Amino acid sequence: MVGAISEHDSGLGLISMTTGRARQGDIRRPQQKRSRKRVEQILDAANSLIAERGSAGMTITEIAELAGITPGSMYQYFPNKAAIINALATRHLEEFSQRLEAELSSLPQSAEEMALAFDALIEADYQTGLADPAVRDIWQGMAVDKALLEMFTAESHRNVAALTEAARPMVREAERDGLAVSISLMFHFADSAIRVALGKPEAQGRADIERIKSMLRLIWFSMV
Repeated sequence: MVGAISEHDSGLGLISMTTGRARQGDIRRPQQKRSRKRVEQILDAANSLIAERGSAGMTITEIAELAGITPGSMYQYFPNKAAIINALATRHLEEFSQRLEAELSSLPQSAEEMALAFDALIEADYQTGLADPAVRDIWQGMAVDKALLEMFTAESHRNVAALTEAARPMVREAERDGLAVSISLMFHFADSAIRVALGKPEAQGRADIERIKSMLRLIWFSMV
């Protein structure tokens, strides 16, 4: 993530994930199945348009047309385009949170298993960016959108806390006080490196990702 790092600041742009959801108080949360389906249609349409031309290039009218509804109906669920982008970011973060929880559902029992969990999270981030250009647009927007940045930062706190808890039994005692900061720094590095890799031809990007994994392994094993 972009920004200053403290003991409580952390995360992959996408490890970056639900305290931030409180920022969406201006978005009507649908309770009925039909309404939830309509929200998903709107978000899927917006995601497709962002992937095609970027968030700045889409309009509410275009989103509505692709979603198969009227522009007026859009405002029942989202007050503006920024709220739609915010909801897309939240949906992505929730999906990443689920992957993190799955990785840690059976707590790693060794330093090597923890390293494999780090590898899997990096790979998931990279594959998500490859598969969905809209995610890359949201990442870029995070740097200039205060609400998105706060949401990503808040979510990353929870995720780094989970990773720190899983890693703590494996590191040397001398490393434990600063472990949260160490993991935060590792993933800030990974976040930036993944973004660089996604901007390259895929073969070069893949080489970068494997290098990132190797470098993080060196850092991790220096602490155990």
